[in-house]
Amino acid sequence: MGQVVINIKGNKGFTLVEILVSILLLTIVLLGVLQSLAIYTRQNINNLIRDEAVKIGQECVENLRNGVDCSSNITRQFRDMYINFSITAPNATSLNNGNNQIQVSVTYSYPPNTNHTYTLNSVVYKP
Repeated sequence: MGQVVINIKGNKGFTLVEILVSILLLTIVLLGVLQSLAIYTRQNINNLIRDEAVKIGQECVENLRNGVDCSSNITRQFRDMYINFSITAPNATSLNNGNNQIQVSVTYSYPPNTNHTYTLNSVVYKP
């Protein structure tokens, strides 16, 4: 029978320790990327909801300019959740003839138990 000769000096490859260290480093990097993705997503949702509050406030001012009262509560859907916006604005009938300075406030809660308020000041002319 022939002998099998193994040339140890010529073996190329990675040791178990090298593989474990590379997996550990890859895991740390991926955890950092996932954390960044979570922060980005949360900030993106915050911006979408804030932009919607601005839009609701602007719609309310336009309604007052047209002599129509604003709704006191509006619910909008964002992805898989519903956000309730509370609106504080003067009644269209309470405006005097001429220029009227108005203040419209839109309040919402996101994340839960964290209230945010967007306030819009404008001048509305009533003929």
